[in-house]
Amino acid sequence: MQIVIRRDIEAPAESFFAWWTDYSESDSVRNRYMSVTRRMVSRSPNEAVMEDTFSWPLHMTDRVHAFIGRNSVSFTSVSRVWTVEGKYSFEASGGTCLFEGKINIRPRGIWKLVLNLPPARIWMRRGIAKDTEEHIDEFLSCWKRRQNGQGERGRY
Repeated sequence: MQIVIRRDIEAPAESFFAWWTDYSESDSVRNRYMSVTRRMVSRSPNEAVMEDTFSWPLHMTDRVHAFIGRNSVSFTSVSRVWTVEGKYSFEASGGTCLFEGKINIRPRGIWKLVLNLPPARIWMRRGIAKDTEEHIDEFLSCWKRRQNGQGERGRY
């Protein structure tokens, strides 16, 4: 299953890219589609290895290996449920950013049957799109506060 997400971001591409690639253990997600806690395994300027533990809707751990380029992040994620490969691109367009995420999910084992059912496919597409939108909205909220002189220290 391939998922493509595109969005124009009203902020400089380099700022959004720096925020997106500031991987940390505080990058946890809890929404109606998923609950994930992150543990950093290793980090260098050009790559990051993380373990994302899902507690809902499935109990599993993904090992994510992200390769950080000049204006993109390529990643692979492997768990007992799936192998995910993707790329996030951050293209400068004037003073804004054209964000594009391409995500390819390949279910593994018995999950090939379950995750290829139409309701599961719809739920996964919505969940991944919603999660990405929430990250973008979080960045934009922090960016706007910072532009108004109300920014906090640390992560944008």
